[in-house]
Amino acid sequence: MAAFGFRRTLTGRVTGRLEAMERGLLRTMIEQLVGMIEPPESRDADPLAVQLGLEDLDSGVGHMGLLDERDPVLERLFPPGYEDAAEALEFRRFTELGLRQQKVAAALTVLATLEDGDKINLDPAQASAWLTTLNDLRLALAVRLDITGEADHARLQSLAEDDDQFVQYQVYDFLTYLQETLVRAVSG
Repeated sequence: MAAFGFRRTLTGRVTGRLEAMERGLLRTMIEQLVGMIEPPESRDADPLAVQLGLEDLDSGVGHMGLLDERDPVLERLFPPGYEDAAEALEFRRFTELGLRQQKVAAALTVLATLEDGDKINLDPAQASAWLTTLNDLRLALAVRLDITGEADHARLQSLAEDDDQFVQYQVYDFLTYLQETLVRAVSG
């Protein structure tokens, strides 16, 4: 990958440059992320309540799979707020819909900025959306790669190039690079 990362311009805007393949990879990954975290439609929910982020709590529990065994990626992106299972469920009932909506909105903002060609110009709100989405993508890949500490990075770096996990780790490393350069650009 030949990403140039992000930097802050003299005018204070954040810019980056991604090649077509890199933009395509990001687009695909973000679309998959949105498909995973997008709140499901609930036929029982009040449309106004859904629009305000206050979906019928009882229907939301069933439709968002809060009672089901969940994909480990969802567990990482939406961790329980409490150790007690009943309290954690209650917390999720009141927060997860809004969190999903926020993450989807951030991802859609990133997708929109990818449509402008190789050069990416971000205002502060778009940069924030990028940080959120890059973090979510990295967390999802870390779960799939079982990255929990530094030893896991060493394990993944030593994989053969034809190993599927090696390719996934290269993508994880690419996302890390983008996130690090964006944090420096936003902070600078």
